Amino acid sequence: MNATDLYERRPPWRAEAACRGMGTAIFYPERGTLATKAKAVCAVCPVSAECTDAGLMDNHGVWGGMAHRDRQARRIELGVTNSRSDRTPICGTSSGHWAHRKAGEKPCDECGEWQRAKDAAAYAKRAARKVAA
Repeated sequence: MNATDLYERRPPWRAEAACRGMGTAIFYPERGTLATKAKAVCAVCPVSAECTDAGLMDNHGVWGGMAHRDRQARRIELGVTNSRSDRTPICGTSSGHWAHRKAGEKPCDECGEWQRAKDAAAYAKRAARKVAA
């Protein structure tokens, strides 16, 4: 593979991008800094929608005027995410127990049993350490 092959693989919309020829540093700002310069370039770009689509699953940088968190919200809106917060908690597991607690509910029997078993295992582990010491 050579440079010509890589160039030919680029999507055609990139030729019209407002950021064409610019350095990539402004599109990957340091953590905790605002990406206002990058978003300003994207605001006048004629192909920002195509760029957003291309970078939708990327977790870094600014794509089509959208930072990582913006794209993450868009993925959730579209239902194309597998983040832990989107999964339904299963009772009898850690996530099920904490889902009840977070909702201000008393844990169901399965989740209560899970917690009792966890506490018993922790107690046994502490007791074993005391015996060994």
